Amino acid sequence: MSKLGGELANLPECWSDDTRMDVLFSPFRPRKVNPENYDGKLKFWKDMIVRFCNEKGSPCVCQRELKWAFRRKDKLPCAVETVMADLVASKTLRPQSDFINDPQNTWSGWLVNSFVRKPLQWGLPRFQAPTEPQDVQYIHLDVLKSQSKDLKKILEKFAGTVVTFDKISETQGVELSKEGLFINLLNLQSMEKVYLEFKVVDGQRRIYLVKIPEKHSAATPITDADKAIFALEQTEADLLQTMEEIETEVVKFDRLARENVRQGKRVVAKSYLRKKHKWESNLEKHSKALDNVQTLLARIHDTRGNESILDAYSIGSKTLKSLLSSSKLNTDSIDEVVDTIKETLEIHDEVEQSISSVQPMDKAEEQALEQELQNLMLDNVSAANDKEDISVKPEELPAVPTSTVQLPPPDQITDQELLKHLESLQIELGSLSSDNIVEDNKI
Repeated sequence: MSKLGGELANLPECWSDDTRMDVLFSPFRPRKVNPENYDGKLKFWKDMIVRFCNEKGSPCVCQRELKWAFRRKDKLPCAVETVMADLVASKTLRPQSDFINDPQNTWSGWLVNSFVRKPLQWGLPRFQAPTEPQDVQYIHLDVLKSQSKDLKKILEKFAGTVVTFDKISETQGVELSKEGLFINLLNLQSMEKVYLEFKVVDGQRRIYLVKIPEKHSAATPITDADKAIFALEQTEADLLQTMEEIETEVVKFDRLARENVRQGKRVVAKSYLRKKHKWESNLEKHSKALDNVQTLLARIHDTRGNESILDAYSIGSKTLKSLLSSSKLNTDSIDEVVDTIKETLEIHDEVEQSISSVQPMDKAEEQALEQELQNLMLDNVSAANDKEDISVKPEELPAVPTSTVQLPPPDQITDQELLKHLESLQIELGSLSSDNIVEDNKI
């Protein structure tokens, strides 16, 4: 954190360069003279303002505060006015009063009724109307966006619960000032990420309760049930703290009683034991009260869980009904399909029965076929044997004549000579046929 009236904790490297810083601390010259230097100087101071807001833990700034924070060797920067005017023109800075009345920049914003029509002072003196232009407070919207994003992540650990402003401020990881936390919570409520309940303290309106919704849910108003649960949780925390204190007293008086017993001071020791028993009795009463509170909280959470389950059942039932009505899944279509399946199965059974009813061949007929097949096989064997026996062996054939038969020229053969030759051929053929017949008879 920076101290208003002191230097920043983290300064840029050029801060120790006197020549460079003299240029940056001097007033802006017209941009047309040197556009590059003008833009570089403007960017430097814009980055410094963002750095200041982050160290401060708040997106709220004003000219006087920035000059005092950026002073160097008792010299104040003269360029802040130009830089802030540029930020206002680009809508990066927004007057704090406008933001509080309407964080979302809508003239009919929900905060108008709470902050304009009710003449109550805010808990932060800074929200009162300034008397000088340099004291006008602005909200740096880029810084606010970044800080709100980080705060939202931290608040996720409290999802579905109601917590106090002070508890959030003391939560580890929250590096915002009271002012910065206030502005960021207002911004988160305008985004429906939290819901705030205010409380008037000493005539000042301050954030008291913060309700963080479940993940991926929009914020809802704080109900009486939420307040009752919050009160029980606060009672539980108070009882636990009180019991710790009582246990400390019990241990203390037990130790004193033992010390006096060792010293032989029986009366004093007895007095300490009596006090110890009283504290133990008080501890037992607080323990029973704590059990009752915790039982109530457990039943409340169970009821909420059952309610969520019932809601899920209801949503599931409606969804299923919608799907059934939009699809072909109805009683008539299902009955029709079932009847078709039954009919198909009956046809299948009939086919199976018909196939299984075919009777095998009669036994006598089967034997007759086997005998006929056997006979055919025997006839086949006999025919093969006959074929082998009929074949003529080479040694049984007549010798091949070695001399050529001298025949006269056809024109010199008479009819009588031709007849004699034919007769001789018939005799040879007849002898050959007789030999074959004799061989067949032998077989």
